[in-house]
Order: sequence, then structure tokens, then C-alpha cells
Amino acid sequence: MARQRAERWGVPYVETSAKRRENVDKVFYDLMREIKRRKGGPMGASAAGLDHSQVGGKKKGGIKKLCTIL
Repeated sequence: MARQRAERWGVPYVETSAKRRENVDKVFYDLMREIKRRKGGPMGASAAGLDHSQVGGKKKGGIKKLCTIL
């Protein structure tokens, strides 16, 4: 059923198992690569032109900092 739904939607189908660690990393990295490809470049703070020293917490003045995924 899931395979047919993926075909109807035109998306890849990959069976995964977190319990057996099957294809979990593959699907995660494939998804990140596809997002990066569609956005046309690097993701996160570097894509926004922000300083990487801002990554990971709160900045003075209550401004939230950003994360870099890839």
C-alpha cells in the first residue's frame, strides 16, 4: 500500500527500520540533499550570510540564533 501511494505521489519509496538501523541514515541524507538541491545552495546560517559564531543559542537582546544543517 505505501509503495503504491509513493508511486501515485511521484516520490521515492524506501523501507526503513529504526530498530534494525536500516536505511535511516540514507533517507535522512537523501532528504537533506534534496532540500539543499531545491533551495539552490547551502542551508542554514551560511545560506543567510550569517556569522557561524551565532549558531547554537541566544544572542544578547533576545534575538535567537540559527542552526546550520549541512
